[in-house]
Order: sequence, then C-alpha cells, then structure tokens
Amino acid sequence: MGYPPPETHQETRMATHHPAPQDNRGAHATEALAHGTQIQDHHPREAGTMDITEQERTFAGFMRLTIRVTITIIVILILLALINA
Repeated sequence: MGYPPPETHQETRMATHHPAPQDNRGAHATEALAHGTQIQDHHPREAGTMDITEQERTFAGFMRLTIRVTITIIVILILLALINA
C-alpha cells in the first residue's frame, strides 16, 4: 500500500479544504459601540477636588518599603563581598 496517485491526492485535498467563513460580528459590534452608546456622567467632577489623602498615605508606605528593601539588599551584597574577599 503506497501513496495514492497524484490526481487522486489533489482531488482529496481540494475536496476537504474549506476556506474560513468571513465573520464580521466583531466589526459590527465595534461599530455599534462607537455610534450607539454615549457615556453617562451623573457625577460631574472638577480637577483637584477629590480627597487623595488615602492614596498619598499608601504611596508613602510603598516608597518607604521600597527604600528599606533596597537598602537591605545593598547591605547584604556588601556583606557578601566582604566575606568572600
């Protein structure tokens, strides 16, 4: 049992090959969103009026932790260099 003759093989390939159907649902959804929806803003805001004390406190804590970890790593590296020297 060998390979089928070339013409039979070609016919089989052509018979089983189906091009992918064109799916435009994504394009239609994008167009509908672009043209059919509007942003509802029930809470008008003015720049600089939000209370950000909690965000500032969190950021200060993050910076404090980052600096402490960085200093600790540098000290560990210096100690390792002194021990191996």
